[in-house]
Amino acid sequence: MKKIKPESLPTMFIIGLIVAMIMVGAGGLNIVSIIALIVLYLLPTIIAFNKNKKQKLGICILNIFLGWTFLGWLASLVWSICKD
Repeated sequence: MKKIKPESLPTMFIIGLIVAMIMVGAGGLNIVSIIALIVLYLLPTIIAFNKNKKQKLGICILNIFLGWTFLGWLASLVWSICKD
């Protein structure tokens, strides 16, 4: 699996957000937009596992349980990007 470069994360986030908004606005929630939103929501967890972080389980738990607050999502994103 190809590793994601940290400098490409803001671009990936913006593209994912735009795609999700277009899909939701174009005709309601369909399966593709739901998958795009789930991937966007779990982006910090995906990054943590991709970078093989030591605290990847903690990042995953924070992301899943507090990611809906946006501050929890942002904290897990920052945690997944920072060095071990």
